[in-house]
Amino acid sequence: MDHGRTVREGRPAELVATEVGREVLELRVAAEDVAVLLDAIAAGARGHEVDGDLVLLFTDDSEALWSAARASGVPVRLQAARPAGLEDVFLRLTGRRLRDDS
Repeated sequence: MDHGRTVREGRPAELVATEVGREVLELRVAAEDVAVLLDAIAAGARGHEVDGDLVLLFTDDSEALWSAARASGVPVRLQAARPAGLEDVFLRLTGRRLRDDS
């Protein structure tokens, strides 16, 4: 639900698998380097969201994607590698976090 509107229906595990994949890689990247990084790792990511210097990468293999990010030549810092969840699905579908008031 987003502003009283249903954006997607289904079982939680199916929504996560379909919309974002199994894992999320959270990276810190300078704003001017984000486009270069995304071009270099596009094949390994199922999608992404950018919030300032934080880049969320949705993937089924965060280890391989992290290796590609390091090999890209872009200065990048790993913030987290974690299982994907429903908040990631919401972010991907609406472009907003669950607690975002906009």
